[in-house]
Amino acid sequence: MTPSIPAQQAARHLRALIRVGMTVPQISVASGVAVRVVQDVASGRQDRVLRATAERLLAVTNPSPGPPGTMPSIGVLRRIQALLAMGWRHRDLDLRTGLDTRTVLDRGHGWVPPSVHDAVCRVYDILSMTPGPCPRTRDEARAAGYAPPLAWDDNTIDDPAVLPNLHGDGQDAGVDEAAVLRRIAGDRVPVTPAEAAQVIARMRRAGLPDAAITRITRLRTDRYAPLQRDLSRAA
Repeated sequence: MTPSIPAQQAARHLRALIRVGMTVPQISVASGVAVRVVQDVASGRQDRVLRATAERLLAVTNPSPGPPGTMPSIGVLRRIQALLAMGWRHRDLDLRTGLDTRTVLDRGHGWVPPSVHDAVCRVYDILSMTPGPCPRTRDEARAAGYAPPLAWDDNTIDDPAVLPNLHGDGQDAGVDEAAVLRRIAGDRVPVTPAEAAQVIARMRRAGLPDAAITRITRLRTDRYAPLQRDLSRAA
């Protein structure tokens, strides 16, 4: 039997590298470990690794810090992607941030000035729970795999080791996740009562009042109160 060891030490080391700006592909190249394995260990999905794999991961050293006065761009990229997934176009975001958000996104992972981070955060806080004007932008963003705002926690969206929650807590196996996300975004797709309850529960967890939920989704929150109680007990 090939010897394996607990992955916790390697996972902590990987998360430390990622927090200071090193990307998963960079760690993969530096360690010779497959990208998928690096991702799974860092996220905690893989709790054991071969001893040789752990040693290679632990041997990767911290990268040089970014240029003075900069910070990792990952939170900026995630917020732009999330707003696109809500139907906000680049030109909508450019007007509000004063940035060329397409260029920021195209540059990918790296470093940005704090002013860029602050500008994107400010607009994200305003728009993240409001459907944008362009269904085509929303659909293209979702097709590209961009996670919507409700997939992120505000406290961890800047943490590269955290993955988006695309399924929600306590999701019923019969719930169509795509329908739930589209209704949250303001698209009037048909939803089952269980899916409607998921829509309302997630938007409430995001801090939206019932009046705003009804305005965005056209779902009466009181109609699904029994299912809401079931979700609360399951949580």
